[in-house]
Amino acid sequence: MKHRQPNFIVATVIELGDNQRDRWVDIGVAFHNPSSETYTVQLDAAPMNGKLVLYRPKRWEGQEKTVDVQS
Repeated sequence: MKHRQPNFIVATVIELGDNQRDRWVDIGVAFHNPSSETYTVQLDAAPMNGKLVLYRPKRWEGQEKTVDVQS
């Protein structure tokens, strides 16, 4: 099993309505595959609304967040 830093965090947005802020829930990660110019997405959950949002990960206290991935 490899340890890689994801290129994107995958989230779903839960719309709460009634003048409340929407809630973003992280549900997976995405990795760039340079040899094929594709992305591999690993989800830990499926969005109920069918909507996915990808955003770049932030660095936590100078450490890179890594994820275990299967080849």
